[in-house]
Amino acid sequence: GLALCALWSIALPVPAWEAIRARRPGWSGDRQASGTPFIGRTHELSLLREALGRVELEHAPQLVTLVGVPGIGKSRLVRELVVAHFQDEEVRVWREGRCLPYGDGVSFWAIAEIVKGHAGILESDEPGLVAEKLARSVGGVVDDAEEAEWIRSRLAPLVGLESDAGMGSEQREEPFGDWRRDFEAIARQRSLLMVIEDLHWADDGVLDFLDHLTDWAAGVPLMIVCTARPELLERRPAWGGGTLNALTLGLSPLANDDAARLIASVLDRAVLPAETQIELLERAGGNPLYAEQFALLYLERGSTDFPLPENVHGLIAARLDTLPREEKVLLQDAAVVGRIFWSGALTAPKGSLPDLLHALAQVMVLDFRLK
Repeated sequence: GLALCALWSIALPVPAWEAIRARRPGWSGDRQASGTPFIGRTHELSLLREALGRVELEHAPQLVTLVGVPGIGKSRLVRELVVAHFQDEEVRVWREGRCLPYGDGVSFWAIAEIVKGHAGILESDEPGLVAEKLARSVGGVVDDAEEAEWIRSRLAPLVGLESDAGMGSEQREEPFGDWRRDFEAIARQRSLLMVIEDLHWADDGVLDFLDHLTDWAAGVPLMIVCTARPELLERRPAWGGGTLNALTLGLSPLANDDAARLIASVLDRAVLPAETQIELLERAGGNPLYAEQFALLYLERGSTDFPLPENVHGLIAARLDTLPREEKVLLQDAAVVGRIFWSGALTAPKGSLPDLLHALAQVMVLDFRLK
């Protein structure tokens, strides 16, 4: 019986796909737009486009940091910018690196991904091929052979190769200047967009290098766009501050009208029962990811009587874990009461309650109200 079932299933048409090319994070071929409509972030997208225009007009670097809680739309904004303006690699090029929260040898992982992406280096490449691709990449943008060899040697440790110059060289102990020269050389040929995702997980070395790149790069159209959760500003309150070519955009929750349009687009229906729409909007709290997830759950179950989906629950739980103890205790006390609570139900040091609630409102997409 099992054998007959197997033969019968194989006889049916099976969808097949042909592998066209290898794809990795930061590889410029990966620029597909999301199927969910882009709603409610036109102002922020306009600011990104204006920054790109200024970079290309003035040939001056620009650092833009998009800050917001998980699911608020940071990566989607970047994707919209890339899809609209980085289709033609003869004019502009973009490279992406992602900061990792854990693991060995991840100190400069995001920078390494950008170098690998531009050189076309894959994780499966043998060391000899990696060295060849790196040399070709640097040689393609740096005309002077001696300078190209020096920069190649300084980039080598980033891509997993030993460096003849050595990262701890007494002559050039700090490699930041040489890394910068490579990115400047790339941008000198074509406008370069460097995207750094999840900057809140970056170690101090990555943050210091981005500071260096923003301050010292000159005469080239180079734009650096970073996405980060509010934890970044808790670590570095002065991030991007005091620098004329740095901009930080905080992403707020979507307005109810925009969130309702997003839910309607996912459900493919313009009108929902009022009670259902109110429930979905309250659960989403203006967060696009949550709105999409709750709309999909509603499609599956036909009602709003469902628990938080795993990915949304995980995002909230991970954020709660990073809160200072005082804020976490405050949320726990309030959760016993519900979404609407009163100050007497909360335990907080005298006089600190307003500040703690303000801090929570800045970093959490949670719908809570104080009576």
